[in-house]
Amino acid sequence: MGDKPINILLIEDNPGDTRLIREFLAEKGGGQFRLEWAERLEEGLRHLDAGHVDLVLLDLSLPQSAGLDTLAVVLGHAPRVPTIVLTGLDDVAVAVEAVRQGAQDYLIKRQLDGRLLVRAVRYAVERKQIGEALEGAKQKAETARWCAESIGAVTAEVSRHMKPREIAEVVVRHLSGALHTPRCSMVLRTDDADGVEVVALYRDGKPAPFGHKGPMTLAEHPHIAEAMRERQTVVVRSQERHELALRGQAAVDKPWYYIMVPIATGEDVFGTVNIAVVDPQTTYDDQDLLMVETMCRHAAQALKNAAMVDDLEHAHAEMEKANRRLEELATTDELTGLANRRRFMEAIGLETERARRYGSDLALAMIDVDGFKAINDACGHVFGDRVLVEVARALEKGARATDVVARYGGDEIIILMPNTDAQAAVSAVERIRRRIAGRVVSDGQRSLEVTISAGISALDSKDRTAGPDLLIRQADEALYAAKHGGGNVAKTWNEIARDRTEGGADEATRVEDLRRKVAGLSLQSKEMFVQSLWGLVHALEARDAYMKAHSASVTRYAVAIAETLELDPEETGVIRRAAMVHDIGKIAVPDSILQKRGPLDDHERCIMQGHVLAGVKIIDQMHFLERETPIVRHHHEYWNGGGYPDGISGEAIPLGARILAVADAFDAITSDRVYRKARSVSEALQVLIEESGRQFDARVVDAMVKWILEIGRELGKESDLAVADLLPAPAEAAPVAP
Repeated sequence: MGDKPINILLIEDNPGDTRLIREFLAEKGGGQFRLEWAERLEEGLRHLDAGHVDLVLLDLSLPQSAGLDTLAVVLGHAPRVPTIVLTGLDDVAVAVEAVRQGAQDYLIKRQLDGRLLVRAVRYAVERKQIGEALEGAKQKAETARWCAESIGAVTAEVSRHMKPREIAEVVVRHLSGALHTPRCSMVLRTDDADGVEVVALYRDGKPAPFGHKGPMTLAEHPHIAEAMRERQTVVVRSQERHELALRGQAAVDKPWYYIMVPIATGEDVFGTVNIAVVDPQTTYDDQDLLMVETMCRHAAQALKNAAMVDDLEHAHAEMEKANRRLEELATTDELTGLANRRRFMEAIGLETERARRYGSDLALAMIDVDGFKAINDACGHVFGDRVLVEVARALEKGARATDVVARYGGDEIIILMPNTDAQAAVSAVERIRRRIAGRVVSDGQRSLEVTISAGISALDSKDRTAGPDLLIRQADEALYAAKHGGGNVAKTWNEIARDRTEGGADEATRVEDLRRKVAGLSLQSKEMFVQSLWGLVHALEARDAYMKAHSASVTRYAVAIAETLELDPEETGVIRRAAMVHDIGKIAVPDSILQKRGPLDDHERCIMQGHVLAGVKIIDQMHFLERETPIVRHHHEYWNGGGYPDGISGEAIPLGARILAVADAFDAITSDRVYRKARSVSEALQVLIEESGRQFDARVVDAMVKWILEIGRELGKESDLAVADLLPAPAEAAPVAP
């Protein structure tokens, strides 16, 4: 009950009993009770009228009273004040009847003591407080139910509308009907910071035309501005109505007062709902205002959702536009406007597969500007670019709509010709070559005649197993023969192959011997270049203690997976070299991002993801790493297409890249990072298995699991295998050439 004094009114005609009761309360009450005494019933009723009475002690034997009728008079006068009956009669029937009529307790005077009296008083007051609390809770529950029904109806309807004016119409219509208000409106902000506009108005439960046409300013409506600024309901008495009433004039349809409720959620304020009260007998209680304010909050959330949907639709349209542009940029050479190497490699892969499946023809022409290096040296790269653009336009104009014309690299341009045999390809290329021969390219200061050479290859009608690499190599060798024969000519692979055959067995032996030597030199150069990059990788990883030996570990895992899949040694070597340099592009990522302890934001994540293309740019210029380049480029692609940088999926991702993705993820999970601790081998395998078929190729994951289980069996540690068990000793850690 707290420390607040309890005010007790004693209605008792016996001074002796009064004195005894006062002593009991003082002795046992601890100073909590304050007693007022009325000797007669009429005097007691006046005390009740004055208020501040928490409990009544009523003697049923008052002069000129009739027992329980006296109780009825007191209860009728103050029904919410608990009453305890005092009597000298020990009559159970009277006691039961008194309690039935509403008395809190029935005390017999001769049995009364201080402890009993104080307990009865406290119990009666507590019971009253509990009753009031229950009544309040019941009232709140009823209010909540009523509000919930009204709000539920509004919420259900506005959820079907995503336009601000539609939402406003729904809310105002429901409020107008629920409150029976003669005028209810909603104003919303305009794009102007100080502007608002009426978007819905109801009069007497029906939609009505707006009094204002177009936007208004908050300066014109200071009370609306106040409600929006303070985010609180504002009630304003109408001065105009008041002044008319004072002058004795009729005030037809002039509101007595206005209620303006803000429409706000979080930091966003959208406007107000405005209710005009015309009839002075109309009043709105706390329940009504609670419903209006709650509906306004729901309206604010609906308006916020509508704005978000609008923003998302706009962003989606912009993203689609940007994606189309990015796709165009990703597959288009910036200088010439032709397809780039990536687009060409995709096309030749599809076309060779189609040619194998349906037995159709396929030809390839590799074209080079004669003396292009000398043109660059003599006239500068700007003029050289002009020459390349002119030749590209001529080639594109001369090609068919079904042909793919792409810049392959430097001044090399390739034309992929589906459904074309070698003879038809020669005719088409010769026609284009003659058209270009003698063409003059000028920049206004210098002029130069341009010629081209071409090498042509085609799928052999007797051997449909040839792949893209063979077609490209044959066209490249034919182009080499054309250029070294004086240029301005087209050569086919069949021609140079026939020339080699006619040279005899000795010549063929010498050529094969030379090819092996060149291949050996190419592999040696490749390994030397990769080893030089390996030193750069070590320097890069030294920047971040958490990335130490990452590439060596990934290389170990990738080679193990490749060997488990029983790939041939040559392909395993390609995967090993790609793994060694897969993160070389991180040299372009700032330390602040590499070593950040918290999550990356969108801008930082974009920079981090850019390390893939940065790495490709470093190694792409080395043509002898052409098989490693796609692996490095695509090792962050997902099996389901959710990766980067190209978003390809499934078998379109090179197998080496799929292997590298699993190896890279396993090392990342089992290594400490600046933002988390390393996880165990078994936990890492569980992650790989869970992401199998989504992020990773299931076949590659199975190979990784198989390799680790084999090591566990060899070491007799199948259940508690550690990362150190999977990696070579430090002296053996550096990858070596196969």
